[in-house]
Amino acid sequence: MSVTVTLAAGAAAVSVTISFQAKAVPTVAVEPPGVDLANASTGKTGLTGTDIGITYLLPRLIGAARAFDMILTGRTVDAVEAERIGIVSRVVPDDDLWAETLSLASGVAGYTAHGLRNTKEVMWHNLDTNNMAAAIALENRNQDLANQNEEVRSFMQAYMAPIRRT
Repeated sequence: MSVTVTLAAGAAAVSVTISFQAKAVPTVAVEPPGVDLANASTGKTGLTGTDIGITYLLPRLIGAARAFDMILTGRTVDAVEAERIGIVSRVVPDDDLWAETLSLASGVAGYTAHGLRNTKEVMWHNLDTNNMAAAIALENRNQDLANQNEEVRSFMQAYMAPIRRT
């Protein structure tokens, strides 16, 4: 299971992938982003812009009009525009990109593999759900499952220990 987050600084972007192995020990990998919309576009390669699920994911991320623009023209966007239209969640100064990336990755890697895996599952599932009641039902299901998971129980005990002492 992995979670990927993209940060941008100036013209650079970094994708942070946090993977969980069989023992649910988080590992962090930082790489350049894996999707180059300029090379996926019809105009740049002569091929279709329908590769790696981009026509499914990008419109849901940034809206149909912006997705059509980017996929059909293959134009690139700088960090400021990428944040404005929702491709990246934050922009940091160039000099801070690596430190911010590692800080973000370390923070996410500190959570439980069970919680991250189920959160990611619910986010993707509820993106296409047709009503709030169904979304809440799935979230409630995941909370019930989490309460039965030993990793989550240990995490919550450690989380609550300082609060209980006060």
